[in-house]
Amino acid sequence: MSVLGEFSAMGNVAKAYKKSFTLKGTASRSEFWTFQGFIVLSTAVMMVLALAPLWVAFCLISISAALTIQVRRLHDLGRSGFWILVVFVPYVGALGLFLAYCLPGKGAADSSSS
Repeated sequence: MSVLGEFSAMGNVAKAYKKSFTLKGTASRSEFWTFQGFIVLSTAVMMVLALAPLWVAFCLISISAALTIQVRRLHDLGRSGFWILVVFVPYVGALGLFLAYCLPGKGAADSSSS
C-alpha cells in the first residue's frame, strides 16, 4: 500500500502515471474513473486560467497514461486491449467503450493490478 493509500483518489492517479507504459494487468473502475476525472478537471482549470502552454505539456505527459489505463480497464472487463480500436467506429464506437468502462470488472486479475 502506498503512502497515499490504496483507494485514495490521488493514489489512483499516481498509480495510473506510474503504470504509463504498462499494458499488462488490470485497472479497476474506480482507478479508471478517478484518472479520467483528474484529466478533465486539470484540463478545465488550465483552460480557465489560460495556461495553454502548460496544458500542452500536461497532455504530452498524460497521453501514455490515458491510453494504457484504457487498455488495462479493458483487460479488467475480460477483453483484449485491441478493443480500444472500437472508438474509430463512427458514432457508436466511443459510446460503446464508455458503456463498457462503466461495467463492473471480472476481478480475476485484481491482485495483479497493484
